[in-house]
Amino acid sequence: MKKVVIHGATNTSNFGDILFAHLFYKKCLTLPDVQVDFLQNGKYGIGDFLRKELSYDRSISNSDFLKSDVLVFMSGGYFGEHESTFIRNLRWYVRYFLPTVRFQKKGKPIFILGVGGGPITSRFLRKIMVSLMEDAVCVTVRDEETRDYFKNYGVKREILVTTDTAQLYTPNMLPPLEGFLLNSQKKHLFLHLNLIREFDNLVATKIVPPVIRFLEEHEDYDLVIGCDSVSNVDRIKDSMTYKALGLKEDIVQIYLYKDSLQFAALLNQMNVIITTKLHVGIVGAALGKSVVSFPFHKEKTQRYYRQIGEAGRSIHITQITPELVEEQIRTYYDKPIALSPHIYELAEMNLSLLEKINDL
Repeated sequence: MKKVVIHGATNTSNFGDILFAHLFYKKCLTLPDVQVDFLQNGKYGIGDFLRKELSYDRSISNSDFLKSDVLVFMSGGYFGEHESTFIRNLRWYVRYFLPTVRFQKKGKPIFILGVGGGPITSRFLRKIMVSLMEDAVCVTVRDEETRDYFKNYGVKREILVTTDTAQLYTPNMLPPLEGFLLNSQKKHLFLHLNLIREFDNLVATKIVPPVIRFLEEHEDYDLVIGCDSVSNVDRIKDSMTYKALGLKEDIVQIYLYKDSLQFAALLNQMNVIITTKLHVGIVGAALGKSVVSFPFHKEKTQRYYRQIGEAGRSIHITQITPELVEEQIRTYYDKPIALSPHIYELAEMNLSLLEKINDL
């Protein structure tokens, strides 16, 4: 029996990372004669949120990990894209690469599938990532920009450009929405909350006023607001975004994220999605929704919309005004995204390459 260990951002409740873990874990479980585990690296290992979602109760020690047969870096953006400080770089190294470098030195098979990354200003981290890619059985990245960064950093081997694995979440993969009642007589607009103070303020001042005007002009719509990680009603009601809405509680509905697939099921019931982050928009696109994006990440979100031929839907949040937001909503609210079949094929490649484990 081969022992496979999955590694990535598994100690979080973040929507995109949890979706990746579902996909990679379930795919590995379909492989014959394979035992599947998650890397457990102190506080950075698999967290309670993901354990509960996957009903995963196993534990492996560092020694067990080093004795395993295959390491899989699941999809995620942890091959770059963070502010470079000594402390942040050290944490990044400990969280993602310290245990895997020891595994690499044993010459065992490593898969790197559907990751995003770059730029990486730390030469130390860059050297480690390049080395891992050079030694991996296969490497796929979710966009051309990630490939180009790592080619420029010195990776000589082939890097396949696929796309984001989360686009595999089509409507027929999702459970029914439970415990949240929507008005069947209305269409629904989802406004993605970001409770980080800086971005909460930008959403409250630049995005909320156009949303209010849209709702006033389109009485056939109601509003659902929520986060893409665990929060609570008090924090949401204390946000500047909620206060700026100025709506009575019986007009705006708050959705509390408690389960990634249920949150995806909620997005599947929306008609319009306004988001400042990556994977709420990606899942919305995969589900055929109208998505308008005002990201605060420097690069990765706008890379995605360029890749699917919808670059006009995404404008960096520092560049918007209320007038521009209103124009974006007016332009796109009745234009759902239709991904090409090729996008789904590329997303599936990130998982199908795991079948190479059978040949090792």
